[in-house]
Amino acid sequence: MARSRESDWQNEVQLALRSENWKDSGPRRLIKVVKLGTVLTEVRGYIMVGISIVGMTPIEIAEAAGLPPNDYATGARIFKLARSPGEIEVEYDLTATFPGSLSFVDATSDPRYQPGYATLHQWRIREGFSLPVLPDYLDLLPGQTLLYAWL
Repeated sequence: MARSRESDWQNEVQLALRSENWKDSGPRRLIKVVKLGTVLTEVRGYIMVGISIVGMTPIEIAEAAGLPPNDYATGARIFKLARSPGEIEVEYDLTATFPGSLSFVDATSDPRYQPGYATLHQWRIREGFSLPVLPDYLDLLPGQTLLYAWL
């Protein structure tokens, strides 16, 4: 079914007016959370704004993001992105309440990725792109919380 031209231009206006809530440094910088011990120089997949997980332990971060909790039982490694992504490199993927931008359905959704928190906004790095990370990652061990100052 073809969409009307009006909805196309309205969509473009909404995209142009939408301001992302991230910055290149500080608490609103984009980060990538992975399993403890993961070595990366660039990231793919999902990213989030750091301030959204300040004060959380690795298990709490996994719950908030809808990640498999067992993967984070021994800790998490958090990377800061080296730069903000360009408009064509990422797409807003709603909040973690919607794994893969979809409502969670027991019969068809991947049970490893449960709905996360509605307050945790996420972006997906588009296929064919990756974003560089800074070398100063943080290893967050069980029971430790992400400190605001690290961001």
